[in-house]
Amino acid sequence: MPASVDKGVNHKGQQYKTDEYRQESEALEKERVRARRDVDAAAAKITLAAPALAVFTRTMEGSPTDGILHEAKEWGADLIIMGSHGQNAALRILLGSVAHAVAQNAPCSVEVVRTPQTEAAHAA
Repeated sequence: MPASVDKGVNHKGQQYKTDEYRQESEALEKERVRARRDVDAAAAKITLAAPALAVFTRTMEGSPTDGILHEAKEWGADLIIMGSHGQNAALRILLGSVAHAVAQNAPCSVEVVRTPQTEAAHAA
């Protein structure tokens, strides 16, 4: 006789196996911790490089585009500076581009910067 599998119901009323849900929850929590650590490390680098700047950070879940646009409106931002992965045109069409969507819909100016690796790839 197979072992019994505990099941639960998510917020949409769909059944799930509690072990799978626990594993997904643990993976998501690890990503939250990693994201917070990465953001804190980036803020520390900026603060060391430019101590006169006030650095504020926030990690959020959900659509990056929606989150960035919401925060820009809430803060009354004058400028959004974003990094770009430098996707080629075909990949950008298929996947979309957060930087492109923000630039098209932002309430302020948007500066998109490339990483050195991206610049080298485009020069080749």
